[in-house]
Amino acid sequence: MQVFVLDKKKNPLMPCHPARARELLKREKAVVHKIAPFNIRLLMIEDKVAYRPTPGAFGGNSFFFPISVGFDL
Repeated sequence: MQVFVLDKKKNPLMPCHPARARELLKREKAVVHKIAPFNIRLLMIEDKVAYRPTPGAFGGNSFFFPISVGFDL
């Protein structure tokens, strides 16, 4: 199971593990955006979570190339 993640501007990022989502919520670096399906919205960008999905990553391609996204905080 994965938790869907949105950035500050509500753009989708790569899903994360529920344990990481709990940690972000506990540290108040994220808020619950939607309950069903469960989404969190980041208040600050963390490099470990901030990956945008790349084209072809989910279209049957066996390779995934994460792209680090830089944001102004």
